[in-house]
Amino acid sequence: MPIVSQQYELVIGVDTHAANHTLSVVTAATGAALDQASFPASTAGLERAAAWVTRRTAEQAALVVIEGIGSYGAGLAERLLRAGMTVVEPSVTALAEVPYLHSPRVPTRERCRS
Repeated sequence: MPIVSQQYELVIGVDTHAANHTLSVVTAATGAALDQASFPASTAGLERAAAWVTRRTAEQAALVVIEGIGSYGAGLAERLLRAGMTVVEPSVTALAEVPYLHSPRVPTRERCRS
């Protein structure tokens, strides 16, 4: 599996909600924040958000990561796909794969009940 920074120059992360979406642009190589904006989740707001992404990425290889592509993020994902952008949804890491959660220093539900 290729590393994101080997294929893309920019990553756009989108946090979606019913009322608005917040977008952040970072460099893929370093994670340095370049820009951030929020847009209403209305039809006009989604059009503005898609235009904002297109302007911010220009001719650079960009990966757009949208939370909730099947729900709140569907409208923006559709617009960006039509614009030729690469759009994905973040995967959820299984809790069993997160090593620090197995540390005795991290309280588990059972430890919290005592």
